[in-house]
Amino acid sequence: MNKTIVCTEVRISLDRIRSLKEALFVEYGRACVENDPEFIDSVRYDAQEVKRQIHQLAKELKDLELARMEKVLDLKNRYQQQVSALLATGLIGGVTFKNKSGEEQFDYGVFGVDSRYHRLPTYEDVRERLYEQRELMRIKIDQGFTKLLLVPFAAGIRSMVSRLQPEKMKSGKVLDDGAFTYADVNRTMRYLTNTVEGRAQEQSKEEVLTSESSEDRWSEGWRVLLFQTSDDKKRIRPIPATDRLSSKGTLRPRKDIGTGGLRSQHLERERVAMIDSTSPYTGESPMCFEDWLFAAADQQTPVLDGESEGEGTGAWLSGCVLRFSDDGLTLFLNANYSFKPKQEMDIDEEASDKLLSDFGPRMVVRL
Repeated sequence: MNKTIVCTEVRISLDRIRSLKEALFVEYGRACVENDPEFIDSVRYDAQEVKRQIHQLAKELKDLELARMEKVLDLKNRYQQQVSALLATGLIGGVTFKNKSGEEQFDYGVFGVDSRYHRLPTYEDVRERLYEQRELMRIKIDQGFTKLLLVPFAAGIRSMVSRLQPEKMKSGKVLDDGAFTYADVNRTMRYLTNTVEGRAQEQSKEEVLTSESSEDRWSEGWRVLLFQTSDDKKRIRPIPATDRLSSKGTLRPRKDIGTGGLRSQHLERERVAMIDSTSPYTGESPMCFEDWLFAAADQQTPVLDGESEGEGTGAWLSGCVLRFSDDGLTLFLNANYSFKPKQEMDIDEEASDKLLSDFGPRMVVRL
């Protein structure tokens, strides 16, 4: 249905309900004075009718909001593309089980490093989550976060790498390093999660999955993400160089996060975004390696980060850290799929808080 027609019909419904509500209050006043049982029954019936129409209007408004978001995000096509790509890798499979009603149900999902099955969120699950977060989604979609990505976080990194890697990935240092690709299993890969007052704590992948299970998270074992897209809305937006920063969005303009700068400033911005709903970066969180790997595989050509993007930039993945020792290794990834731990940065002691000039943080919106 045409959006203008739907808006008009919703407005008419709202005006009708307002009129009914006003009339109901008048009748209620009369009922209190006259104390006529038949009239009181009539008022009760009118109240039920107003309630029914309010519920109907709420449904119409929900459908209108979802239709708008589905169109902007090209949600159905994008979701189907993601599921097809996941099936092609063999990372997910289908299982049949009995639901709470005792009926057989078929679902896709992934077996995680915790030896449990994690169901793929359905299209309806994603729609409902978008609607639950509609106020935030209006802001983030307006800022350009319009590319959906489904990441089977529960799966092991080694499995992801072996099934996802195109030829250009095979020479990367990350992929040749067994200590890295098994880092989530042996718990040397630590993921930064939100805690009280927006302070991040480090957890292993199994600990993250256990927490999500205990919290009954809607997408347990999965990261359902929105990425900021380029101007053509087809690719994930490159990390801009410092001299190419711009702002996106009109509801709440968001200034680009570019390359370089102080790590402490970036981390503070991320912390504030967790607790301050008025921040232009509200609702955003830093990428972890799994996010970046699937985003890179999704991009295909050109690559996600690197010189072929025309920016010459790499990604700083502040959502995870390697703990081979007490000194954490922060991941800096580029088009060659190699990483540069903190110790390998060519910076002096006085500049230890600075990012490399050609690296910048990548942020996502997790539904």
